[in-house]
Amino acid sequence: MCGTILLYLSKRGYVLDKNIHEGHRKRLRSKYIKGKELLNDHEILELLLGYSIARKDTNPLAHELINKFGSLQKVLNADLELLKSFNGVSENTACLLSLVNHLSNLNQT
Repeated sequence: MCGTILLYLSKRGYVLDKNIHEGHRKRLRSKYIKGKELLNDHEILELLLGYSIARKDTNPLAHELINKFGSLQKVLNADLELLKSFNGVSENTACLLSLVNHLSNLNQT
């Protein structure tokens, strides 16, 4: 997983801090389980992207997709080829996003 390793000054000199992103996906998942209304759209997309993009910070991609398309729903409605044109969106990731949209539409019929 991408992340930042921090050094900070203590009384004994510089101390290496652990990856600040460690456990982030678990915290997002726990927050979702407690109540999906607690998450912002970019956090929901970030969590979803984490299921198809291993060991990478998906937060910047979630923001980029929502900024480009205008909303989470519009990201999920986006054309597969257009989604794949984004750096970090593989065919598997584009397919997952499309499947979520397809499944959500099944409830409406």
